[in-house]
Amino acid sequence: MECNGLAYLFIALLLVVCLPSVANPNREHPAQASVCQLAHFGPEHDGRVYKTSAVYSTDFRHYAWLIDPTNTNCWVQLGVQQGDTDGSVARFMQVLVDGVMRHGPGTKRVLRAEVVFHWVKTDSHDTFAPHGKPWVPKGEIELRRVLSSAPATVAPNPSSKRTREKPRAA
Repeated sequence: MECNGLAYLFIALLLVVCLPSVANPNREHPAQASVCQLAHFGPEHDGRVYKTSAVYSTDFRHYAWLIDPTNTNCWVQLGVQQGDTDGSVARFMQVLVDGVMRHGPGTKRVLRAEVVFHWVKTDSHDTFAPHGKPWVPKGEIELRRVLSSAPATVAPNPSSKRTREKPRAA
């Protein structure tokens, strides 16, 4: 009887130790990639997860981009449906909206994020292609998790009523 109790205890301990690794067998750590690297990826990278650091910029209507903090000529568009594995993307978006409400349009944020690269085929029916120029497939990013974010050192838009100084009475 005592032997059966020890056997059950051993099996229970074995399940507790092994079950998490069986439940998440593909829980690899995402590779690090700069925005410049992401901008030059092709279809062979479709669906892969990466960690990156970037400046997030959006006008809330037409575009949202991740810009490389070390080379502003490198950027990649966020154009696919955004994921949110742990609620961090929704919290980030709320902080972004709060910043725009407080400081006006043009507010940007620096972030560290986990992203999914997508190779997207586009057509002229649902995009803003210049007239006469065909669209080609391109890479776009899906925010999966926002690991950290902070206000960017980029100055807010000076044309915003919220950021302009009011004239002082003499």
